[in-house]
Amino acid sequence: TPGSVAEMGSGYDLIAANIFLESALELLPDAKKALKPGGVLIVSGLLTGQEKGVIEKAESLGFVVGEKEERSGWVSVLLKA
Repeated sequence: TPGSVAEMGSGYDLIAANIFLESALELLPDAKKALKPGGVLIVSGLLTGQEKGVIEKAESLGFVVGEKEERSGWVSVLLKA
């Protein structure tokens, strides 16, 4: 996909994505490849409860779940590669 994370290469310290659930789930594998070891992915724009699916998929890809913050029905999750 033109402009996708997969085209950006690798070795990134940080990727931040404020996106819908479906897009977040699709992003995870490419973000894992793009981040350097110990790099951080911040996913926000999730509705309360949606983070569970993102966390499950992220853990299955080898991400370590860091902080999670909820505010006014919105959730952000920090994931470490």
